[in-house]
Amino acid sequence: MINSFLRNKRNPSFEKYLTFLLLVGDIFLFILSDFSAFTLKFEKEITQLPYYNLSAYFRIFLFIIIIRLIFFYTFGLYYNLKVKTNFEIIVSTFKATFLSFLTTVVIAFYFRALTYPRSVIVISCVGIFLLTIIWRIFLKTIVGIVFGEDFLNSKVLILGINEEAKRLALHISKDSSTRYKVIGFVKTDNSENLEDDSVKILGNLESFSKVIRENFPDEVIITADIPQDKLINILSEISYNRISCKVLPHLYEAIMSNVITLPIKDINPVFVVPLDERFYWYKGAKRLIDILVSSLGLIIFSPLMLLIALLIKITSKGPVLFKQERIGLYGKRFILYKFRTMYVDAEEKTGPVWASDNDIRVTPLGRFLRKTRLDELPQLFNVFKNDMSLVGPRPERPYFVEILKEKVPFYLERLTVKPGITGWAQINYPYADSIETSKEKFLYDIYYIKNMSLALDLFIFIKTIWIILQEKGAH
Repeated sequence: MINSFLRNKRNPSFEKYLTFLLLVGDIFLFILSDFSAFTLKFEKEITQLPYYNLSAYFRIFLFIIIIRLIFFYTFGLYYNLKVKTNFEIIVSTFKATFLSFLTTVVIAFYFRALTYPRSVIVISCVGIFLLTIIWRIFLKTIVGIVFGEDFLNSKVLILGINEEAKRLALHISKDSSTRYKVIGFVKTDNSENLEDDSVKILGNLESFSKVIRENFPDEVIITADIPQDKLINILSEISYNRISCKVLPHLYEAIMSNVITLPIKDINPVFVVPLDERFYWYKGAKRLIDILVSSLGLIIFSPLMLLIALLIKITSKGPVLFKQERIGLYGKRFILYKFRTMYVDAEEKTGPVWASDNDIRVTPLGRFLRKTRLDELPQLFNVFKNDMSLVGPRPERPYFVEILKEKVPFYLERLTVKPGITGWAQINYPYADSIETSKEKFLYDIYYIKNMSLALDLFIFIKTIWIILQEKGAH
């Protein structure tokens, strides 16, 4: 078990420990930089600093720390540190520090903390920029010493065996500017007969799932054309296991029906195009919005939620809340909370069945709650806990996920984004009550995944409110 933990760099527990260390270290360095800036500005010890200047700083101290952490999170400085190059760390830290500087100036002005010197803010941000970079490089070095330098490398699995694949593997192994290590190759149907000592074959397309489980790759690079029926399963497996998937540009159009116009003279990892690129700022901003809206929602709607709970208790037997296991981001299971809208033991005789508009298992009050979507108010707690987002694909039950992943191509792609209370599919398509309708509704989820943006999220959120006000219900 320990060996598996050490080998699998995508282990969530390891990521959490590393993130916690980064977080604690950053908070310490933020405070250290602030007080160091004061002492440099006034050329005095901390105990002799002017009270009115320090008091202005302490008035907005908490806001400043939170804003800095948000920007550092937004630019990916708490994610995947092990395989980030020093250049990437420097660029991301500069962006986060610069934006936090501008925001701090605005906060100081808004709270009338005018005696908080601007020069102190500038000096502090310079200190934060330098110290947090040193802290991350130091932490990477320690991780390398403890687990070995090989642990910091991104383990690459190459899908396809041909001359291009071999040249790419050779380039990766010789280029000291990249932190990649080729762990082996997977044979495709059209792989060339190039088997020699430099080609370590780990399996073929049929055994791809086993290769993933046994070797824990961080990235898969596709260097050969793959038949459509097998490509579907390959990409689904990659998405489900949170592996970065890349494809050489000249194959990208054939695989994803997009045109890449990059000039290619040599095979170089720089020219490898990600299939699933996501901007850290979007993820960070979306999570921030989720936290703010869910916390405010729980406070504002708490009287209404108490009233609904009382009505459920009066009108039907059973618990107020309905708890059910659902599948979330990357297949993680979580407990979803809703106000109970069905009679107790509704599925005792039928087992899991598809939801429908005229479900006989639903109570009269439950029908109203579903129509107005008030039954989903407790899911604000799921959003606050980070199990869900406000906007995203509907979280499905494990029973149906097992069925749909076998019947619907690319179904596991849904699990690459956090499920939501509302979503593009929910506002555009009625309840899916069969595999066929689930396939159709799935196309809306794919559209959302490929076009995610704050603007689209806002549109979905507003459209959801409009649907509720018109008493059309949601799906």
